[in-house]
Amino acid sequence: MKANSLRKKLDRVSGVFAVSVLLSACTGAITSLWTDSVSSGAAYALPGGMGRWAPDERWKKWQEEVDRGFLAYSRRDYLMAEKIYLHALEKAKQYADNPSKVVEVLTKIISARIDSGQMERAEPYYNELMVLATTLNKQKNLDELSALAVEELANHYYEVSGIAQGGIPLSPSRRDRAILALNHCIDIRVKVFGEHHPKLTTARGALANIYIVLHQWDDAKDQLSEIRHAIKDLADKPWVHDSRYLIYLGCVYEKRGRERHAARIFDEIQKRFDKLKVFGEIEKYRAVFLRMAGEPAAAEAWYRKELAAEQKHGSKYGEMNVIRGIAGTFEDRDKNAEAEKYYRMAFDWSKKNLKLDTHHKFTDLANEIERTMLKQGKIKEANQFRVENAEFLRTQNPRFKSPSRLMQEEIDILNNLNEISKKTRIEAKEMIKRN
Repeated sequence: MKANSLRKKLDRVSGVFAVSVLLSACTGAITSLWTDSVSSGAAYALPGGMGRWAPDERWKKWQEEVDRGFLAYSRRDYLMAEKIYLHALEKAKQYADNPSKVVEVLTKIISARIDSGQMERAEPYYNELMVLATTLNKQKNLDELSALAVEELANHYYEVSGIAQGGIPLSPSRRDRAILALNHCIDIRVKVFGEHHPKLTTARGALANIYIVLHQWDDAKDQLSEIRHAIKDLADKPWVHDSRYLIYLGCVYEKRGRERHAARIFDEIQKRFDKLKVFGEIEKYRAVFLRMAGEPAAAEAWYRKELAAEQKHGSKYGEMNVIRGIAGTFEDRDKNAEAEKYYRMAFDWSKKNLKLDTHHKFTDLANEIERTMLKQGKIKEANQFRVENAEFLRTQNPRFKSPSRLMQEEIDILNNLNEISKKTRIEAKEMIKRN
C-alpha cells in the first residue's frame, strides 16, 4: 500500500483518524495488512465465515457516536469521551460483523484513560486489544484505519513515557510509568506489526536507557541485544547513528563481569568505525553511558579521551561538544563553578566559530551557564550575564528566553489572566455592536 494512496483513503473516511498522517515510517511495517479499499461503499472479507461487510445505517450512526467521543476527547473531557467510547465498544461487539471497529474504539478508550492519568485502569482494554489486533493481522483482516489507530496508540505510549521530551524520568513513579508505557509500545509494534517495525530501535533504546539508570543490567542487555540484531545489516550512515546502542551493550557486559564479550563487541564496532573513518564515538558514548549510570567522574575520564581524539583529528566542533560534556559531568557532581567554566569555554568558542543559523547551540549553552551561576547563588552575576549576551543571542534567535526570564513571564501571565480575559470580553462586545 503506497503512502499517498492510503492518505487519500483517509481523507475520504470520516472519524478521528481521517486526517493526514506521516505514513512513510509505518507503511513498510504494515505490508501484511489487508489492502482492499475502506472508502465508502467498499467491502472486505472477515474471519470466521462472516462473509463480506459494507457500511450500513448502524455503522454510520456508530461512527457519529465515535466522532462525538472524539469531540469530548479534544476538549479534554476524558471521562465523557470514555463513556461514549465504551458505549460504542458495546455496540461494535453487538453488531459482530466488523471486529476491526472493536480494535479502533479500544485504542480510543485506552488513550482516554492514559490522558486522564489512569494508565493502569487501561490495562484490561490493552490486553483485549492485543489479542484481537494480533489475531486479525495474522489473518490479514485488520483494516488500515484500525492498523493506523494501533500504530498511533504505540506512538502515544512512547510520548507519555516522558522519553520523547528528553532525559530520564527521575521519580520512581514516573520511571515505572515510563517502563510500562515503553513495554506496551514495543509489544504493539512487535506482536501486531512484526520485528522489522522501523521505530522499534528508538523505543527499545529508550527503555534500555531507563534500565541503565536503574542498574538493571540484564533487562538493559535484553533490549540492547535486540537492537544489535536489528541493525546488523543497516547501511553505513544509519548504522553509525544507532551504533551507540552497541557501545552501551558492551558497557553492560562489563557491568555484568563479562569482559571478554564486551571486548569482542568493542572490537567489532572499532573495525567498522576504522573502515568508515569515524573517530571518538566509542569514547563519547562510553561517557554518556557512565553519566546515565550515575558515574560522572568515570564519564569525565572518557570525555577527556574523546577530547584527545577530536584534537588529534582537528575537529573543532567535536571538541566544543566534548567540553560541554565535561561541563555536564561537573554539574552532575554539583561542582557548579567548574561546570560554569567549561560551559563558558564552549560558549565562547561557539560565538567565534559557529554559523549564525545554529542559534539553538548558543541558546542552550547560554542557559547552561546561567543555570550553573544560579545554582551557585550568583543571582546578580547571572542577570548581568543575561543582559550582556541578550543582544547577541537575539541576533541568533529572536525568541531567546533565559530560564529566569521564562519563569517571570509565566508569573506575569498568571497575574494578568483575569485582566486579559476582561479585555477580550470587552473587545467581543464592541465587535458585536459594530456588526
